[in-house]
Amino acid sequence: MLCKEVFELSKKEKTREKKTASQIESEQICNDEQYIDDFKVKNVVFYPFFKRAFDICASFLAIVVLIIPLCIVAIAIKIDSKGPVFYVSDRVGKGGKIFKLYKFRSMDENAEEELDSLVKAHRDEWEANFKFKDDPRITRVGMFLRKTSIDELPQLFNILKGDMSFVGPRPCTP
Repeated sequence: MLCKEVFELSKKEKTREKKTASQIESEQICNDEQYIDDFKVKNVVFYPFFKRAFDICASFLAIVVLIIPLCIVAIAIKIDSKGPVFYVSDRVGKGGKIFKLYKFRSMDENAEEELDSLVKAHRDEWEANFKFKDDPRITRVGMFLRKTSIDELPQLFNILKGDMSFVGPRPCTP
């Protein structure tokens, strides 16, 4: 029976059905509000546990499956340009906690220093999009990484560490 149908039936009968591991039991309730509150509480209690378990299992499995391609990308970045393989930036996580977000570096090593001169030269484009259509700071490998979103794969390590999750909003900058 669908959840909505169970709710409608329980409104008519003034009973509530709640599912536990393998049983369904019905009990008398006073009003519909109690049903909604209990339904939310019972479904929320284990949600963080299962969400974290999913994050750990899925990110670990993805890292194991992708370890060789991740290494190939890291080597390609090192061959293509000087600088570190990873771009690390501070982000705000759950509860306002600041953490280091990892991405494959897709820009020149000194991209931050070059930004000021680019903004001065192309102010309208920057103010409209906060990015440049043909950004000269992006490396050749970086163009491919961005088009395919491969530059985001190191975030699997952030998920495994518990800094972020597969499900939820993207972490913002502080």
